[in-house]
Amino acid sequence: MTRLFNDPAAFADEALEGFTAAHRRWVRPVTGGVVRATRTPAGQVAVVIGGGSGHYPAFSGLVGRGLAHGAAVGNVFASPSAQQIRSVARAAHGGAGVLLMYGNYAGDVLHFGQAAERLAADGIDARTFAVADDMASAGPDESAERRGIAGDLPVFKAAAAAAEQGLTLDDVVRVAERAGARTRSFGIAFSGCTLPGADHPLFTVPEARMAVGLGIHGSPASARNLCRPPTRRPGCWWTPCCRNSPRTSRGRGGSAPPSSSTASARSNTRNCSSSTARSPPSSGRPGWRSSTPRSANSSPASTWPASPSP
Repeated sequence: MTRLFNDPAAFADEALEGFTAAHRRWVRPVTGGVVRATRTPAGQVAVVIGGGSGHYPAFSGLVGRGLAHGAAVGNVFASPSAQQIRSVARAAHGGAGVLLMYGNYAGDVLHFGQAAERLAADGIDARTFAVADDMASAGPDESAERRGIAGDLPVFKAAAAAAEQGLTLDDVVRVAERAGARTRSFGIAFSGCTLPGADHPLFTVPEARMAVGLGIHGSPASARNLCRPPTRRPGCWWTPCCRNSPRTSRGRGGSAPPSSSTASARSNTRNCSSSTARSPPSSGRPGWRSSTPRSANSSPASTWPASPSP
């Protein structure tokens, strides 16, 4: 397949520039990522999300009314830095505090935690919440160890909707926790993505098979198994979903759409805008308090096992 891009090292920056140029109605660029085109209303909690590039439409595409107030954007498959996150959060802050949300990965846990500490030093009340929805990465007794994959979207949305309704930061955190506890995801893949500048896919899947339980970077599940297409053996992915579905008085857990490849961003790199915006100074209530602690997972594996079992 022929792929069009400029310098691979500039891919993430150019893709973000093109995205903001194409969607000025919804977002505006700030140092470290994007925020809504309109400023956060005074007294409204700001929900700031983030993670690496390459998971489109996450994370910049999940910013807008009823969704996140801002997104910190890292390099391809790499966490944004603490400074990037702090910059976006300051630009999005509306005076009622900031909830920083991200998938449960080691780099994101570290950098968003550091950003929250720096925001507290700035006088901004900041909390953190890691989405951990991937059933394949840890069992029900270790749910806090799970990776964050497609479940990011409904959990981000629930928290952002709560903020939009004018709930306090404490209440927005509780909504995020409740949504996170009721969200389960399970990843499958039929092929691997090819990173900008790479000669080969990140991983491969044998013909007529699907990889089961993958993370967003192609990282395998603990079982590292493959199975035939779901029309022939649905139990390999359906059974875990049933076993892990939370049963509450309000019903069972829902599902989430899959993440996409980097292909959808390539058109943006050919229509980049050079416009930038500086993060405005802001003030707020001091004191950072972390929400329910969540552990980081190990770094994702780079390849799928060479000799998968059937």
